[in-house]
Amino acid sequence: MDNLLFYALIVALLYYFLVYLPAQKKPIQPNTRPDPQSSTTSQSTQIETVITGPEAIKCPDPEDQKDLENTLDFLIKGMADLSKEIDKI
Repeated sequence: MDNLLFYALIVALLYYFLVYLPAQKKPIQPNTRPDPQSSTTSQSTQIETVITGPEAIKCPDPEDQKDLENTLDFLIKGMADLSKEIDKI
């Protein structure tokens, strides 16, 4: 009786892996693959170009840098305070 259960399990596993799973996978059709020539990205994204005018990236003003430094100092100080509180526990 144990052999019958063993063989039934083997047959079920073989069916699952050899018949059921391959049927679930849908093959990629050649016409559904994206065409590399008609991609939505342009060629200019792959080549380094110099942009001038309103699109150019600008460095932050010195006032903004001071605000960023103050914010960073505040965050570092807060993290140090939290670390001290955790060490007390």
